[in-house]
Amino acid sequence: MSFYAMNNEGLKFKDKPKKDVLVVGAGSGYEVISYIKHGHNVRGIDLFAPEIKMVKDVTYIGSADKMPFGDKEFDFVHCTEMMEHVPEEITNDILMECRRVAKRFYFTIATRDDKPYDTHINIHPAWWWIKRFEELGFGIINAQQAARIALNVKGYASVIFWPDGVFLHGNC
Repeated sequence: MSFYAMNNEGLKFKDKPKKDVLVVGAGSGYEVISYIKHGHNVRGIDLFAPEIKMVKDVTYIGSADKMPFGDKEFDFVHCTEMMEHVPEEITNDILMECRRVAKRFYFTIATRDDKPYDTHINIHPAWWWIKRFEELGFGIINAQQAARIALNVKGYASVIFWPDGVFLHGNC
C-alpha cells in the first residue's frame, strides 16, 4: 500500500469530488496510480521517466524548479520523499513552483540521512522545513514529526513507521 493511501490527509482528500492533482517527484508512480484509481485528474513530474505505462502517459520529464504548468492549475500538489534528494540551492525554487501551480499542498520530507545509499543530500530538522515553508508564504494547516497511527483504505488502523521525517499540509 502506498504512503498516500495510508495517510489520514490523503484519505480525506481522495474521497472528495474529482480534483486536479500534481505529484511532484512522481518516481515509480505509485501515488499517481492511487490518485487515478480514486478518480482524480493526475499529472506527475519527475527527472526520470516512469516504467509503468499508465504513469508514463501522465508524467512530464523535467525539473520541479521550472514546471510547465499554469498558475493554480492544480487543486492539490503531492510531494512525498523528494525534497531531501534535491540540492539545497534549488529548494526555494521548487517550493515556490509548487506554491505557484497549486492551491493546496501535502509534503513528506525525510530528516535523516539514508546510509548506506547517501541519496539524502538536503537534510534538515523538521523546524527548519516548517520555517522554510512559512517564510515562503505557505499556509501550514498541519505539521508533524512522528510515527503515527492512520486508517488504511479499508478503514483499519495502520501504523506509519516513518519517525524520521516531517509531514506538512496546507494552503498555497
